[in-house]
Amino acid sequence: MKIFYNIIIPAILIINIYCENSPAKTNEIIIDEQELLSATNEIEFENFSGYRKNILSAEAVIELGRKAAAEMISSGEKGGNPSRYAFYRFVPDNALLGADLLVLGKKCGIMNIISVRRLLTGYLQQVYAFNEKRADSLAFFILIYNALRRADNIYVKEKYSSAVGKFIPQESIGIDRSYRNWPGNTFVIIPTSLHAGNISVREIASEATAKAAEGGENLAERSEMIKLRKEQAAEET
Repeated sequence: MKIFYNIIIPAILIINIYCENSPAKTNEIIIDEQELLSATNEIEFENFSGYRKNILSAEAVIELGRKAAAEMISSGEKGGNPSRYAFYRFVPDNALLGADLLVLGKKCGIMNIISVRRLLTGYLQQVYAFNEKRADSLAFFILIYNALRRADNIYVKEKYSSAVGKFIPQESIGIDRSYRNWPGNTFVIIPTSLHAGNISVREIASEATAKAAEGGENLAERSEMIKLRKEQAAEET
């Protein structure tokens, strides 16, 4: 089975996320949404289509992401089971981006892109204090970004801290478009940057740009991004 992601997002859409009382605020680290939105295209993921026993519910997978995130917060560096799935944190280095990484181990057992998205959703909820809808929308964009940056070692070296580049094997950067190549070969990058002071929601885009992002494919995800802009506008009034 294949899932087709068709994304068209205006290039000038820039979002910073406000996380009230979140670990990200404490550590002055935020997800770099501008970096995520720099990669937009049509993506087709191949998923396993056969019969499987003991499939976890959506909430159960999200909870696994939350649990691994809590472990990462506690240690400050990593959380989860490296043989299955684990999260790692690498802080930004001045102008170079840092990264929160989701690594799928050789025994991950994940064969559907929706399950990867749910793991990310749980992680984003726990670490950045997003509600589920917002976390899910960001997880959607994170996966598109990583599929487009697959094995792009030159790009990672240019944009990310040296610690990130050294940790990820070149062939494992990002996520493959087929589930067959995920186990032990997937390092999903969540780009992060330093931010002095409070973290706030900002979207630098005109009303016309926001309307241009409405409709078509992936309406729910786009609508959530537009909602962020409206929230920022309300805070400024």
